[in-house]
Amino acid sequence: VRRFAAAGKSIELDAAQRLIFISGDLMSRLIPEIDKIAAYAKGERVSVKDVDAVASHIPEAVIFEMTELISQKKYNSALSVLAELLSDKNNEPIAMTAMLGLQMRKLYAARLAIEQELGSKYVMEVCAIKYDYIASKLIAAARGFTLPQLARAVELCADADYKMKSSSTDDTELLKELVLRIAAGEADA
Repeated sequence: VRRFAAAGKSIELDAAQRLIFISGDLMSRLIPEIDKIAAYAKGERVSVKDVDAVASHIPEAVIFEMTELISQKKYNSALSVLAELLSDKNNEPIAMTAMLGLQMRKLYAARLAIEQELGSKYVMEVCAIKYDYIASKLIAAARGFTLPQLARAVELCADADYKMKSSSTDDTELLKELVLRIAAGEADA
């Protein structure tokens, strides 16, 4: 908020939370994003639309959004996000599989919290989440899966990671198969 004020702008709370979510919470990464968004925003107040229009997305946020789309049964959109991730040569399939595995473990923890009525504070603590905004999004996405689906998704991620590191199978194909299997909602081993 102070950085935007120094640039002569104010920012809506939702927009600030969105920026932290999609660009990460490191100030070294946020400062150039804030400068870019402040220069882009037409009015005095920065909105979520301004943030979405120009902020760079860290791969973790893109993976989060892809799992959100899967939870909402928007499979074509999720696969488009995956294709976009894979088109960037800086994104390695092994690293993306690790991020996806972490996200599925967080979703599993959130689903357990939902079923045991433990609340968002518990999810934030267990998943090491600093912001309510992210915890709320995680809990909402977890509602789109069953506990057995998430348990299986965690297993699938571990299996794909092992195969990527121990076989000659194409890592990109393994990642695509992994996402398809998670989207299919496999629940049995």
